[in-house]
Amino acid sequence: MSSSMCQPTHDWFTDFLTTGLIVGLFISYAPQHYRIISKGSSEGFSPWFLLLGSTSGASGMLNMIIMQWDVLSCCRIFSAGDCLETIAGVLQLVAQWFLFSAMQVVHLISSASISPSP
Repeated sequence: MSSSMCQPTHDWFTDFLTTGLIVGLFISYAPQHYRIISKGSSEGFSPWFLLLGSTSGASGMLNMIIMQWDVLSCCRIFSAGDCLETIAGVLQLVAQWFLFSAMQVVHLISSASISPSP
């Protein structure tokens, strides 16, 4: 990747929007995680929904990484701030996948703790 292709762009509105979306993701998933952990039960959550949702999130994240590989490669040239600004879209999908997968893990842990032993 040549350095002429790696020109950082600065857009405060996009940075603000991206930060808001990532914070919003954490805020929207927090009540679900809290509910499962505090009740010790994942009643009402479909295991199939969680499995398919985390698979979908992983696929979307990997697709974004593959499609944005040239942009991600520019991080070797950019400063940390420019790199973070450039890969913000990838970070949004990584956050979404992580939070959904964490909900699936918490569901599995709570399901295992209430399952009767044979």
